[in-house]
Amino acid sequence: MSSKGGNAYLILAHQYIATELNSIANSGLPPDIQTEWLAAQPLLTQYCNDLDIPKKNPDKTKNPDRDTALNIAKILDDFNNGLYPGWPHC
Repeated sequence: MSSKGGNAYLILAHQYIATELNSIANSGLPPDIQTEWLAAQPLLTQYCNDLDIPKKNPDKTKNPDRDTALNIAKILDDFNNGLYPGWPHC
């Protein structure tokens, strides 16, 4: 998962979908992973028209949503790749 210069929306969306599939396959998610998964939903909804979370806001200030999306995606990626203790790899 490359976050430097990558499309944060697509990175997050891919991990969100993989987490949802893991949830279905394993009858749920650990509580802390579910919290991150739920936190992704408003970001994906907010930026769904552009399919991108820009680095900068319209006023040229840094957009903190991009870093938030990438941080959530990293946590979900670790989970989806079996790096969560006691949880199977998808």
